[in-house]
Amino acid sequence: MCPVSLDHYTGGKQKIAEGLHIHPARISDWLAGRRKPEAAEIALLAEMAGMPILETVVEVEEELNDKYKDIWKRILNDWRSGIRTHDPCLRRAVLYPAELWAH
Repeated sequence: MCPVSLDHYTGGKQKIAEGLHIHPARISDWLAGRRKPEAAEIALLAEMAGMPILETVVEVEEELNDKYKDIWKRILNDWRSGIRTHDPCLRRAVLYPAELWAH
């Protein structure tokens, strides 16, 4: 991963933190290596930057956490080839996870 300076973006860390609904100190912690961003935060950053969301999340997660690198690769490969499960319940749970909590 390239070294990143968020200060050259308009508004810097403050503006990005507002877009993510987090405290700017959290971004400072990421940049200092004291904490790692969550996958959802990476997705929001990718969206804000106009980058492909899933590919960006996978690339960053692979770099941040070697332990789960293979699962992220499988997720991306499955997404690229379409969901291949034949179990309709599992397929629905993957496609519409919010429905699991709606009842």
